[in-house]
Amino acid sequence: MNTALILTSVGLGSASVTARATESAGDWREYQFTVNVPAVPAIVQQPISRTFVKGTNGYLDVRVSGSEPFGFQWMKDGESIPRLGRFSGSQTDTLSVDDISVEALGSFTVRVTHSAGFVVSEAAELTIVDQLATQSQRGNGYSPGEIVYIDSHIIFAAAPTSIKWSILLPEGWIYRSSGGAEYSGLIEFSWSSPSSSQLGFWYYLKVPMDATSDAAFGGMVTISRAEDTAVLAGPRSAVDPAGGASLRRHERRFCAGSQ
Repeated sequence: MNTALILTSVGLGSASVTARATESAGDWREYQFTVNVPAVPAIVQQPISRTFVKGTNGYLDVRVSGSEPFGFQWMKDGESIPRLGRFSGSQTDTLSVDDISVEALGSFTVRVTHSAGFVVSEAAELTIVDQLATQSQRGNGYSPGEIVYIDSHIIFAAAPTSIKWSILLPEGWIYRSSGGAEYSGLIEFSWSSPSSSQLGFWYYLKVPMDATSDAAFGGMVTISRAEDTAVLAGPRSAVDPAGGASLRRHERRFCAGSQ
């Protein structure tokens, strides 16, 4: 007895199926089995374009949903990335890049495959700079009259002789030093001959009692070397008030320029 069962218009997921086979003499048998119909993988977090300092390590990643297993293949400028060289993890959800240089620059996508099909991500750009400064508010927001913490970070490819970070505070906002002294307006931090390729620090601000909205503040980082001086200047950033569903963690990123 030869029997074929053809299913049409089957939805995603699993379903229990009962099949009955009848012989010419009228005898019959029933068979029960489960049919699994996997979904084509969906990208829930696209690769994000990133900027790294020359000579450091970086990465690009993707997040997908669906039934495993998945296959991954990262591509640079449309060509599959081999497992050798400065790239690693080219067949995983995270592509790592060691010792970033101009050879690593380009447009990156990832192809996610599955038994049900495949999907290709949006493109993400990898760029490099000689130095990069970021600043972000710690936590979820501020409350009037309280303290808000600001985390700052500078990475540089070549060792500087000095660094100066200047910040112009909004009206009414106060910088409080670790010794308890308070300053308003323009505040500055400076370092001489940093011993490593990056520098991180934090400071805190006293929030005015009448503060009820985002407070914007601007800044500038000056990195001096024996041969030149680079000024990193960025757009005004903001500190968020506490409360509400739209709280954000702001990051200020500076682009390299020349004095």
